[in-house]
Amino acid sequence: MPNIPRRIIEKSLSQKGFVRKKKKKDHRWYIFHYGGKSFPNICAQISHGSGYKDYGPELIGKMKKLLRLNSITEVCNLLECPMTQESYEQKLRDNGLI
Repeated sequence: MPNIPRRIIEKSLSQKGFVRKKKKKDHRWYIFHYGGKSFPNICAQISHGSGYKDYGPELIGKMKKLLRLNSITEVCNLLECPMTQESYEQKLRDNGLI
């Protein structure tokens, strides 16, 4: 699995229903919004330190839980854009999360 650049991750999240929360000290938080509602239990934490320009397998694995996906492959598909916002929303509906 290749590393995913942080800028690609943030761009993808913004295009797929996530809204960036006000800047915190160490991290940027993206919260999922759907149907005019915020779902704080579906989120992503992005570190903005110089050591986190690319996200490798370990960090992507941690994002899997926050994004409520079942596999690292699904996370990569969401972040690298083969998975559309509609497909992601359907996965969340199928799992009873939205």
